[in-house]
Amino acid sequence: MIALYTALALVVGVAVAARRPVGGRKNLADVFGGTEHEAVQTGTRWAADVLAAERISASEQPLAALRELRRANRALSLTGAKVLLDQLLPPH
Repeated sequence: MIALYTALALVVGVAVAARRPVGGRKNLADVFGGTEHEAVQTGTRWAADVLAAERISASEQPLAALRELRRANRALSLTGAKVLLDQLLPPH
């Protein structure tokens, strides 16, 4: 009986660990490769090209920009797209 509870706890633990959210910069490294810093630079260039091709302004249409970035690359998480969008927006 103890073995059953141990196995169940292990399965639940693996399932919970698998659903942990990945940070935006980590997602970009997974999508674009390289270090997190390199991935942000590469991703920012890619995002600027995607939005320019679709004539979407990151500052005037941020939600449309997020949606378009995620549509253009399905591996991009919402937090990853937000990091890219933040890079494209002028500083406050």
